[in-house]
Amino acid sequence: MADISFVLSGGVTNQDPDNSFGGPPSPTPIISGLENNLFADVTGAEVSDGLTDYRCIYLFNESNSDDFADFSVWINSQVAGGSDVYLGVILANEIQKLTFVNTAGGNFTLELEGNVTPSIDYIFDQNDQAAALQAGLRNLPNATQVIVTPVTTNQFTIEWQGLEQNKQYPLLTLHDNNFIRNDPLSPAIVNIVETQTGSPINNIAQNTGIVTSPPVGITFTQPSANNPIVIGVLKATEGMSLWIRRNTSPETTPLADDGAVIAASGDRVLGGING
Repeated sequence: MADISFVLSGGVTNQDPDNSFGGPPSPTPIISGLENNLFADVTGAEVSDGLTDYRCIYLFNESNSDDFADFSVWINSQVAGGSDVYLGVILANEIQKLTFVNTAGGNFTLELEGNVTPSIDYIFDQNDQAAALQAGLRNLPNATQVIVTPVTTNQFTIEWQGLEQNKQYPLLTLHDNNFIRNDPLSPAIVNIVETQTGSPINNIAQNTGIVTSPPVGITFTQPSANNPIVIGVLKATEGMSLWIRRNTSPETTPLADDGAVIAASGDRVLGGING
């Protein structure tokens, strides 16, 4: 996939694979081959003692127009007898909580990434309000499949699902309102907070500080082409973080050409899914 790039983590100045242990992406590409492009050689002492180390990399869709649906990653192959490689991500949908404060009626609009909903009525019935919120939000380009669920009469959760799953989004904001107030001396407002950060698309990975420290909350597996890690839709110019764990046990052979091939694939959508 020519439009998919693999780069180090560690921030914009990092060029060292040994410093690729999370944080923002680096512009430094990971070159294919067996040139210690991500992990250093395993020494005899490390084989004897056992070594588990980690790297965090980013995958980017370099296309300016095309999306990749059903984007997936897996381990394509590993050198027999060497260290074992595992992949890990946090798969989580973005969830935000919206709370009405001091509202008794009226209407409002919400904004996401510069796009504004149609006018949405404030409704006392929580199920009707959830339906109105959901219908309004689904007019936004990056919220077309959100699910809105009532918590109380004044509080609602908004979850990005389907084609918009596993991706971090900015907070929704109140763009405009014509609220009727319960208390005329207090403002009528909408509070919006993020209760679950979408991941791994558009999410900055944690920085562990050292290559032997495991990232928190990551489950590592050995996905295959027949059973890959399915991420979702990687849109044009978007990126995602991916953790790699290397296990070196006393049974490992310290091979000069040890390594693994990590693969990624998706169904190209010309012009983008919303294009």
